[in-house]
Amino acid sequence: MDKRNYPLNQAKEIQLMLKEFRMLASLFSYRIKLIESENLVYLVDIEYDGFFFRVFKPNLNSNDVPFFHFESMPQNSVNFDKQILNSTSEIVLQHFDNWINILNEYHEVNFLAEDYFTKKYEDEFYAEFEIMDDDSSINPFENNQQIYLYNFLEYVSKELRNLNSDDQILLEIISDTDELKDNIQNLTKMNVIRKMSLIFARIKKFSLKLSMDIFDVAKKEIIKKCLYGGFDELHHLIDKF
Repeated sequence: MDKRNYPLNQAKEIQLMLKEFRMLASLFSYRIKLIESENLVYLVDIEYDGFFFRVFKPNLNSNDVPFFHFESMPQNSVNFDKQILNSTSEIVLQHFDNWINILNEYHEVNFLAEDYFTKKYEDEFYAEFEIMDDDSSINPFENNQQIYLYNFLEYVSKELRNLNSDDQILLEIISDTDELKDNIQNLTKMNVIRKMSLIFARIKKFSLKLSMDIFDVAKKEIIKKCLYGGFDELHHLIDKF
């Protein structure tokens, strides 16, 4: 996409749109992922890739403000069909807000008891470690906190691998743990805690004994110090695991 194809005012509007959606993709990375494509923006639900929000590149026009063609699915809470519209960036972002709220509510619906328990455990862990900092949805952890969390997740991954099991659920948990470990530096504080909470919930659902071994009271307190403490409290914890 070449900025020289658009007048300056329209190029600036497109830039703001891209910046906003990159921030939203990071903020909701626990639910959606940004897909590289020929579209201006292409977001899909991590679990259900049939749920998407796509914004096409605007056509050059004589208006001061560009209009964006966009599609989303599901359309709303009562209509499962695809929605197709054309409007300004402000309206596009309003429709995204409605779309992400629908996805979040969709994920709250559980037909299986197993899903219900996992969500319950996830909520418990998240409530225990939720960070109330004003910047938790914007900024990553500080470097020393990232190092500690990396070491802790490396420890969790090794403990899971030591089981030498081919159980598919366990392998998925290991994969999720390794993915989070390798991407801490690219995630906001809130997203790290959300992803950790889901990993801990799945471990507890898989094995209470394993959960107790990995995540005992002492480790909980150390993690809390990592999340909420300053450098003076952290430097001696970096190599704990």
